[in-house]
Amino acid sequence: MLVYGNLHEHSESSSCWPAGTDGTLHEDYRFGMHSEGYDFNGITDHGYTMNEVYWRKHLRLADFYNDPPYYVALPSMEWTKTSDRKLDGIEHGAGHHNVIFPSSGEARKFIRDVDEVYNVKTPETSTSSLLWEFLHKKKIDCVTIPHHPADEVHKMDWNVHDDKFVPVVEIFQCRGNSEYPGCPRERNLERHHPTKFKRAFVNYALNEKKYKMGFIASGDHNSMGVGVAALWVKELSREGILEALKNRRSFATTGDKMIIDFRINEAVNGSVVNIDKIPVLQMKVKGQRELSKIEILRNSEVIKEYLITDDSTHFNEVFNDETYKEGNGPVYYYIRATQKNKALGWSSPIWIKKA
Repeated sequence: MLVYGNLHEHSESSSCWPAGTDGTLHEDYRFGMHSEGYDFNGITDHGYTMNEVYWRKHLRLADFYNDPPYYVALPSMEWTKTSDRKLDGIEHGAGHHNVIFPSSGEARKFIRDVDEVYNVKTPETSTSSLLWEFLHKKKIDCVTIPHHPADEVHKMDWNVHDDKFVPVVEIFQCRGNSEYPGCPRERNLERHHPTKFKRAFVNYALNEKKYKMGFIASGDHNSMGVGVAALWVKELSREGILEALKNRRSFATTGDKMIIDFRINEAVNGSVVNIDKIPVLQMKVKGQRELSKIEILRNSEVIKEYLITDDSTHFNEVFNDETYKEGNGPVYYYIRATQKNKALGWSSPIWIKKA
């Protein structure tokens, strides 16, 4: 089942956005449910703004709006560490992660005491590596989703990583696209700029660090509808959402509800494929608006482009990559769809293990 949602939005509790005031928890859930028609939502207020009372309120509201199999409200929060701006570099363990839980019971394990939940200011979870160490130690079931990794102010330290807790990355949000330096819609808002550090972009994490992450998109402050996380789920429930994220059965769009079905030798996007023959890429895309082009990217570089000239919203093609053994290192593919209205969509990668 294909479902659409947003795993990165804030309520008025997160007062760090200069462009306006976020809504209440009630308003955010209702806007996602009724205005955007989402199947699922995570309201990710900053952990450092919460105490136990607010966190329990946050969880009660998520439980109140959770109504599977019609709409899923996920207990969620944002763990936020920004590099010291005085440093000419990326501080160890820096980055922003949305922490998504499968239940309120798991989320309550994040209460440190009556004054605070675990966050970037508590010593146990003050860096991303310490956060993951804490999650392992407490056996907390969740995922932590990096977002805006290539933002000038909030750049990501990809030198630390945890495969278990980071199965996907938010490749696009209101600030822009973090795919690679110079990528389409890299800068989506005038007041935001990409970092000068190439090692903060997603292609560095996939290519140089060899991490395996699927792609989603979401919004951030006052930005529901700007980015969409699309998931292929076995069931529309909290557990179903987490299972799809952990297995990278996802794709991302800048907001339009495209359908992107990408496979290699019948393996779905997010998979790792062992092959000893030419990869056969099967691509099906249905745009919400007319399509402009479809691109195949291997290791985050475009190797094939299909221009759509007939105002069609549908694309169905097969491509055999006879040069897949060229070069060293990991081999992964994904496709990027562009509509004529400039909306973008990305499949998650599929990784090839060469025999």
